[in-house]
Parts: sequence; C-alpha cells; structure tokens
Amino acid sequence: MSSPTDSTVLARLGDDLDEFSLLVRQHEGIFPPDELQVMQSSISAMQLDIRMQYRDTLDQSHHGRPPVLIQEHSGGRGRPRYIIDRDWLAWAYQHRSTSGIAQFLQVSRSVVRNALLEYGLAQPQASPFPLSSFPDSAEGVASDDLLDPQAAWPAGAPVPDAAQLAVPPQIASYTGPLSSISDDALDDLIRRLRQHYIRAGLTMLDGMLRRLGHQIPRTRIRESLLRIDPVHRVFDRIRIRRRKYQVAGPNALWHHDGQHGALFYQIFAGVGSHTHGPAGLIRWKIVIHGFIDGYSRLIAALRAHNNNRAATVLLLFLMAAYLFGVPSRVRGDHGVENLAVAEWMETNRGGQRGSYIWGRSIHNVRIERLWVDVTAQVGAKWADFFSLLEVRYSLDPHSDLHIWLLHYLFLDDINAELQFFAEAWNHHRIQMRDGPNRSPADMFGFDMLVHGVRGDQLPDEALSAEELEVYGVDWEALREEQVLHSHHANNTHDGGLTSWIGRTGPPEHLNEVDVQAVEEPALTHLAGALAELQGIIQPWAGHADRESLALRWVNSLVFLQTRYPDVFM
Repeated sequence: MSSPTDSTVLARLGDDLDEFSLLVRQHEGIFPPDELQVMQSSISAMQLDIRMQYRDTLDQSHHGRPPVLIQEHSGGRGRPRYIIDRDWLAWAYQHRSTSGIAQFLQVSRSVVRNALLEYGLAQPQASPFPLSSFPDSAEGVASDDLLDPQAAWPAGAPVPDAAQLAVPPQIASYTGPLSSISDDALDDLIRRLRQHYIRAGLTMLDGMLRRLGHQIPRTRIRESLLRIDPVHRVFDRIRIRRRKYQVAGPNALWHHDGQHGALFYQIFAGVGSHTHGPAGLIRWKIVIHGFIDGYSRLIAALRAHNNNRAATVLLLFLMAAYLFGVPSRVRGDHGVENLAVAEWMETNRGGQRGSYIWGRSIHNVRIERLWVDVTAQVGAKWADFFSLLEVRYSLDPHSDLHIWLLHYLFLDDINAELQFFAEAWNHHRIQMRDGPNRSPADMFGFDMLVHGVRGDQLPDEALSAEELEVYGVDWEALREEQVLHSHHANNTHDGGLTSWIGRTGPPEHLNEVDVQAVEEPALTHLAGALAELQGIIQPWAGHADRESLALRWVNSLVFLQTRYPDVFM
C-alpha cells in the first residue's frame, strides 16, 4: 500500500484482516504446514503494513504542511515562489485579514497580497498618505540636497515642472473596503432583519450583515440599534460567557439533538428575568433538529421537520456530513430518533471506539446551549405567532387539516430563517478567553488544517470507556441558568442514571417523542386549488411582520373552507 487513503477504510480493513487471521488459527489443521506458514507470514506482513499506513495517514492529517500552500521552483536563482490555493484563499479572506492569513501560513503579507490581486479577490486601495499631501516648504529645516529635489538636480539639466514631479498614488492597502451603505439604508436593513430575528443583538447582527456581504464597523451597528429602538437596546442585552471546552479538533465530536419540548423561554435582562411564552413548536407538530461541531460551535445542520423519525434525522446528518465532512464521533441522547445515525456511525466509523456516544441529554450541553439562541431568535417568534392564530384566527391544533395547512404555509419560512440564522451564527465572532475573537467558520476551517480533517486521536491516544463517558461535556456551562432552563424544559424524559461505560449499541431504555407527519389530504382537484391559493396570498408573500403572516393564514383558511366546506370546518 503506497498511496494514502482514508483512516476509516484502513481501520475497517485491519478489522477484517484480524477476523481472517482468527479463522486461519481456528482451522489451521486443514492446511499443509508449508502453506500455513506462508499464509501466516503474509497475514502478519499485511497487518504491519496496514498499521504503518494507518499511522502515516493520521500523522498527515495532524501534522505536515497545510496543503493549501506550495512552493514552486523556477530553476533559476532566488527564492522559490509561494502559490496559495485560490479556493481556500477566497474562503479565508472572508474570515481573516491579510496579515492574519499571512501569519497562519507563515509567509509575508506581500505573498498574500499578491495572490489576492492575481486571483482578483481584492482590489488595490490607494495609499491613505500620498506624498503630495505633505507640505512643499521646509522652513526651519537645514538645507539638504536629499530634501530639495531641485537643488540636487544636476547643473545645466532641464528642471521638470510640478506635473512631471508628481508622484502617482502608491498602493499600500489590500484590505477589502468597508461597506458604503448609508445610515438610512443600514437602519432599514437591520429593521428588516429584526422582523425575522427579534432578539438579535450586536454580535449576531454583525454575523448576519457579514453573511449578506456587508463589512460594517460595530460602532455603526450599535448606533443603528440605538436609532431604531433605544429603550429596547438598553435593557435587552444578552451576555454569553464562553467557557473552556476540550476536544481534539474540528469534526472530532458533533453534538445533535431535537428540540421537541413544550418549553417556555425567558427574557434575561439587566433588571431580572421572567417567563415570556411558549417557544417549543411540538404543539403544532414541528420539530427542529440540529447538529453542531463541538470544537468550533459551527452549526453543521439546523432544520425544522414535520416528524421526528430516525430516517429524517439520518438524512439531515448525511447532508451535513457531505458539506462539512464525517465527524470522528457523534454524541446524542437516548431518543429513538437517534438510532439510524448511531447505526450509520458504528458501521462507517467503526465499533468499540465510541463512534456514537449514547449519553444523558444533560451531557449534551453544547447543543443545549445552541437551543437557547435558536429559541430566542427563531422558535419564540413562531410559537407566539401560532398561539395568536389559535386565540384570534381559528387555528385548531387538534385538526390534522389545520396542521397540514400551517405546515404548507409556514414551514418553508421557518426553515429559511433557520438556514440564515445558522449561516449568520457561523460568521459571528465569539469572544475567546485565550486569543482574538473568532467565528465558528474561522475555527472550523483554519484549525482543521492544524489538527487534521477529523481531529482523530492517534492510536496511542485512544480514549478509555471512562473518558468517553464524559467526552465533550461542558461542565461549567451547566451553571448557566438559561442552559439549564432550556434543558429541563426540552427533556421531560432523561436517560436516568444509565451509563455508556461497558455498553455496545443503544441503551436498554430509549425515549420516544412521537411526531408523525401529517399527510396531504386526499381532496379532489387539490393541486389546482393550491395553485389558485398561491395567487390569492401573493400580496403577503415574503413579508415577516405578524400582520402579513396572519393575513396569509386567514385568507388561506377562508379559501379552503369555501372550496371544501364539508372538510375544512
């Protein structure tokens, strides 16, 4: 085996070879002595080759020069030329400055600047200090030919005029320019964002604006918030202290969970807290499933579904793995909906190594913390709105037809907001205790080049069963009132005191939150009716304010009650 391959493939090949070696030893009596000796020697050589190749593969994923940077030798004199991968540089330039990229690659800033210009990823900016801005006179300074270009000019030579002596602007900056959006346009944009995410603060709005392509100083965002809602801005600040969390690296451990509790969210302000209203969407048969990388806090997947089936969770996981890579391990609670993901991980990442760590939901704090933000930014808004529909606009949560219509009208909107929230979250910068502020996307992408593609443990650093029991647990986060409130409200049935140690496969007792998809009603000419309905509600499509959403529901319900009076009551 001369070419590197995936460490998982090598590990499974080694397991197959071990099983074959065991069979040979069990039935060695049927082989002639000479043939048995050759077979055993060949198996031992292959096992040694696989072990060496496995270690080399892991070593290359952990150490070695980042593959995004290569040196090109021209064959002549002088230093070799550095070539930076264009796709990687385009991604990195969205998250770090020129000097930050240069420091990471351990090259000079000019190498990064030249690559940005060559690939057309940045435009040269004029020097903020052109030579023409300095005073022409030198009063009070001793006469010096070096400071007086005309005095230093050769005798008898024609003296050029001022236009010929003018120095063209020097290129000194390659940093992307800040957005030139006006204050009025910025206020309007932030006002529209807060229609979708009513609890978005300074940091999350910064991430959302970056996701939309605007680089705006935080001072301008803060001023805009004060102009839009000065009172709310003072009393509605959420401070999140980030505490130490230790795993091997990006993709070393993913946490996943489903938000299916009928919880109530709280507003935490400087003057206290109080219960505000329902935030779980389970009452209306909507479950939000999510996957988050424990190391970087990058949201790999976040989506609302009309069911809580294991196949649905597995499909979401596979989509996330396609985008961000297969993690080394996944941690989940004792929910039945996690069975398919656990089986896939044990099959494809190997058994007896903790590929899927079953644990109590209290150990899954990383994603419980995420639910606090998802609830505040997305879930609470829709729970309040659906409750309003029940009170004022005839929504019956016990009617399958009403729930089907609710999903038809608003489930795509919820997922659009969740998708944008996840992208903004991945771009928003988190305060780090031991370094500069970094976004989840920054930590995930840059640190993967340092720690390896999956953050795999080296063979001599394998985790014991006791270590796997608490691997990826953020103990200090359990002291946060918001996280504990979210956990207790969202997990009515925890796994008791069952332990993962010494177990293989799923726990003996699994919790089931049964949410079955409401099927489309079998009504005559329904497709045509829905096409007509789209035209009726078109005036309110794309609007996120409560009044427009309510009008979309009311007009849809009235239309279907008129078209199918015997069905829609």
